[in-house]
Amino acid sequence: MRRQFPPPHQLVRLSVASEVPTEAAKLANAIAEAYCDCLRERGGLSTTVKIIKNAVSPKEPIGPSRCINVMLVAGGMVALGFGAS
Repeated sequence: MRRQFPPPHQLVRLSVASEVPTEAAKLANAIAEAYCDCLRERGGLSTTVKIIKNAVSPKEPIGPSRCINVMLVAGGMVALGFGAS
């Protein structure tokens, strides 16, 4: 999980990574709701607390990259081949 607080701390960006995309989206939305509820309960805020955009499951995985993994393995095999000779 990662969160960012860009200046002047009016916007919070939350991201959650999981092997199950729907689980990551549900967890991110639950954390965002709990965060907003907590801020509302504390009171004393001069502005409205709200969720701008709910998390959705990504269409494609964000990692790992199969192409990069294949290149790393191939490079390692070549390096071991040169080291053995």
